[in-house]
Amino acid sequence: MLVQKMKGLSGWFIVGALSVSPLFIWATIQPLSERFATFTTTLTSIGQMLGLVGMAMFALNLILSTRHPILERFFNGMNRVYLAHHTFGAIAFSLLLFHPIFLALKFAFVASPRDAALFLLSTNPPILWGIFALLSMMLFLVLTFFVSFAYDKWRITHKFLAASFILASIHTLIIYSDTQVSSLLYWYMVFFVVLGLIPIIYRTVAPKLFVSYIEYIVDEVRPMDEHTVEIFMKPVFKPFTYKAGQFIFISFKTEIVGDEFHPFSIVSSPDESRLAIAVKTLGDHTGKFKLIAKNTVAKIEGPFGVFSNERAPGKNQLWIAGGIGITPFIGMAKAIIDPAYRIKIYYCVTNKTEAVFLEELIAVAQKNPNITIATFCSNERGYISADALQAMGEDIFANEILICGPVPLMHSLKKQLTAKGVSRAHIHTEEFALR
Repeated sequence: MLVQKMKGLSGWFIVGALSVSPLFIWATIQPLSERFATFTTTLTSIGQMLGLVGMAMFALNLILSTRHPILERFFNGMNRVYLAHHTFGAIAFSLLLFHPIFLALKFAFVASPRDAALFLLSTNPPILWGIFALLSMMLFLVLTFFVSFAYDKWRITHKFLAASFILASIHTLIIYSDTQVSSLLYWYMVFFVVLGLIPIIYRTVAPKLFVSYIEYIVDEVRPMDEHTVEIFMKPVFKPFTYKAGQFIFISFKTEIVGDEFHPFSIVSSPDESRLAIAVKTLGDHTGKFKLIAKNTVAKIEGPFGVFSNERAPGKNQLWIAGGIGITPFIGMAKAIIDPAYRIKIYYCVTNKTEAVFLEELIAVAQKNPNITIATFCSNERGYISADALQAMGEDIFANEILICGPVPLMHSLKKQLTAKGVSRAHIHTEEFALR
């Protein structure tokens, strides 16, 4: 577990260290005593530092958005890659937003038209590129943090990332600053610009040339209830290899749902002949998935994720699923053959009619006596909690606890368990949120 944790932190360390690395060159161009000699030079220096670190982090954050499998090794799962992408993105944009503010603050003390132009539509091309980059980033921040979009529309807003980065790169390389004084710093920032352009080409410009997809054909679309469908697929050629509990990004070649890629947990187990996913058909877009016809071609990218009972050190386990969060557990339950496992699955729903996979789970439990299934209905007993688990006789200290479901449920339950003294090393969550 310690090795996994250290691997998960290595990605954060690498991105953080590379982001601040331009400052080591910047610090050699001019003595720091001169850079911070007066209040106005200090403001300028802080503004320059924010710009350099912000641009480097912006470029590295674009790499985190590529979904390249190698990233999982450094962050311990693609879900944590997206968490890092969200966090570093917010930090990078904040740094770049404050970059011109600190540079222009000295205008309040030294009346300089050039500094004032940072807040005005200047005709100076380098400054103009910076203003356009700033405005596009502000628009992206508003759309990301303050406007709620469906997943397909949310992906479109991320195209602003590419535009913002290109504009900011032009500004960085042509504005008269330390990058023009030091050729070493200039080419080092060119390195980050190139680094940021690679994922733009990889994902936005020509993904078909660089991203590897696997094709499957829809074999069956099975309605589970009014709002849930299970989609079964067969490989066009060879099936891909995956582990129970992983997820994929999938796009269906049909006008009904468009060709956007969406993430879904794999419901089937690796030894089944058909690949299966489950879709909660809520909203304008996912509501159309139940209309997908048989023989529709599906493009699959993956698999991703490290959420697995096999990665937990102990074999006495509690699995807690909230709603559609049951999906990774289904494949995991089907795949268990080791008789040493003792597993209790809590299927948490509002009422029993929402437990659409209950019969399938019961069938799995009948074949494996070491798996026990229990439904937990919030309309009868309230939301599941650490107290509720103990009241039902569960030893929360002697079990590995795996949780998947709505983010508030996972965060709340994890907080309750740790407050009671359960080690974080024994709590495993699949916190996959793209926003």
